[in-house]
Amino acid sequence: MWEEPREDKLLSDFRYLVSIHGIMNTSLNRHFEDSGTAKSRILWQFGSRELLAIELVDRLFLEMEESL
Repeated sequence: MWEEPREDKLLSDFRYLVSIHGIMNTSLNRHFEDSGTAKSRILWQFGSRELLAIELVDRLFLEMEESL
């Protein structure tokens, strides 16, 4: 049965790509190709590349706060 990609997995994949290629060189096309997730699924989940990046930054700040 097909398993729906979770938001955490999509963010984790995006985080990895950004760490390797930088935010300006990490497109949704690269993300969906590397994650094996349909671009429409990523857009449905987050709305846009910019909103995905904002969600990633929010998660990073949350991780930093939790580590203090």
